Amino acid sequence: MLYPSINELRKKVDSRYTLCILAAKRSRDLIDGKPLLTSHIPSPRPVSMAAQELSEDLISYKSAEQVYAERAEAEKAKAEAAEPEADAAEVIEEAAEEDTETEE
Repeated sequence: MLYPSINELRKKVDSRYTLCILAAKRSRDLIDGKPLLTSHIPSPRPVSMAAQELSEDLISYKSAEQVYAERAEAEKAKAEAAEPEADAAEVIEEAAEEDTETEE
């Protein structure tokens, strides 16, 4: 039997497709020279190393829904932060108009 088993790894991700992509991308990283995140090496093959890292929760990922939610939240915060600046500009303009009116 293979360790870690596919069934065990499937519990860590939301689909077989995600598991495949994670293992492939991490394997490519290992081939390209990125450091190994675990001390337990079941096999010298990059896919086995990636599977071991995944089983030890050393690899994480964000789903598309999580990424979209984070982007929407960041855009909302950015928009809210920009609103007070617009209000401050309006106050400055109004103060300048009042100064010109009092001078006349």
